[in-house]
Amino acid sequence: MLKEYLDIINIFRKDLFLADSIRGIMKKTKNKSYGRVFNAAQSLISQKILNSQKIGMSNICTINLNNEKTINYFCFLDSLDISEKVPQELSQKVQSLIPIIPAKYFTLIIDKNQLDQKIKRLSIDVFILVDNEIDSMRVLNIIENHCNSNNLEIKPHVLHVSEFLSLVNSPDANYIKSLIKNNFIFYGSQNYYHLIKEAISHGFKF
Repeated sequence: MLKEYLDIINIFRKDLFLADSIRGIMKKTKNKSYGRVFNAAQSLISQKILNSQKIGMSNICTINLNNEKTINYFCFLDSLDISEKVPQELSQKVQSLIPIIPAKYFTLIIDKNQLDQKIKRLSIDVFILVDNEIDSMRVLNIIENHCNSNNLEIKPHVLHVSEFLSLVNSPDANYIKSLIKNNFIFYGSQNYYHLIKEAISHGFKF
C-alpha cells in the first residue's frame, strides 16, 4: 500500500489546494484499482494526513499541512523527484552550494522549467531563502565567489523569509508564485512547507 500512499500524497504535493473525491484521486494517480486507492486514502485520513469532508454524495479530500507526517512525506518525495528527474551533473553543482551557505536554516530551490531542453540557458537560477536576521548580501557574495571559482553556470538569488512571504501573498503575479507551482527543493524542504503554511494562514492561494 506504500506505493498508493506515495502516489496520493504526491498528487497533493503538486497541487497543495487540491480538493477531490477518492475516485477523482484515483484518476489522477492513474491507478486502475479503486479498492486499493480507497483503502490507502482511508488510511491517510485516519492518520490525519488527508482531511475529508462530506460534500453532496462524495467525501472530498484535502491535504493536511498541519501534520508533520505530511511534511515528512513531502520531503521524501522532493528528494525522490530530484534523484529521478534532475541530471546528476546539475544536481551536484547545485548541492555544492549547501555546505558554503552561512546559515543554520535555509531553503534552496530551482524552477523545474529551467530543465526544459528546448530552452537554451546560459545559467541556472537558484533561489536561497534565509532568515531575516541573516546578511543576505554576504550570503550572495559567498555563493557568487564559489560559482566563479568553480566555473558553475549558476545565478544565485538570496531572499529573506519576509521578502518571500511578501511576494507569495502579493495580489500580483510574480516569479516566486511561479516557482511555488513548479520546483525542485534541494535543501530545506521542511522550512519551505512551513513557510507555505504561514503564507496560507495569511490568505495565500493560487
